[in-house]
Amino acid sequence: MKKITTLALALLIGANFATAADPVARDHQGAPAPHHHQHAKRDGLPRGFEQLNLSEEQKAKIRAIAQSDRAARPAADKSARRDAAKQKMQHRREQERRLLDARHFDEQAAQKLINERQQERLAMQQQHAERELQMLKKRHAIFQVLTPEQQRQYRQMQNEKAGKRSRP
Repeated sequence: MKKITTLALALLIGANFATAADPVARDHQGAPAPHHHQHAKRDGLPRGFEQLNLSEEQKAKIRAIAQSDRAARPAADKSARRDAAKQKMQHRREQERRLLDARHFDEQAAQKLINERQQERLAMQQQHAERELQMLKKRHAIFQVLTPEQQRQYRQMQNEKAGKRSRP
């Protein structure tokens, strides 16, 4: 009886894996995913703008605005930032370890450590706010390239999209 139960369980699990793996394997081995490289179809335009029937002049202006925004941003060296963050974290942990290992609690050192963290958080919040401001400026400049009818159509598309997201 035990052998039959084990065999049945093995067959059931095997069949489950076989049916689950088949579509995944085909997807990764040839057939493109449903929205694979969809961004390439947008012709370098922000999402939603490909549906607005833009003139070539409007497309060129929008691309120029987006390109100038990219040029204004500092080059993102993710590995260098990651390494710097890792070093900061290791330094912080070392400082905390020293505080915990000390025979007597050093309140001034602890307060200094807390203040340093708060300053870093404030700097990050300021950078985030500045980037958000730049993004809003870019979106405004791009929106001003549109005709009043295109602006209305874009707002309508955004409202419809927001309505779909808010539905349960």
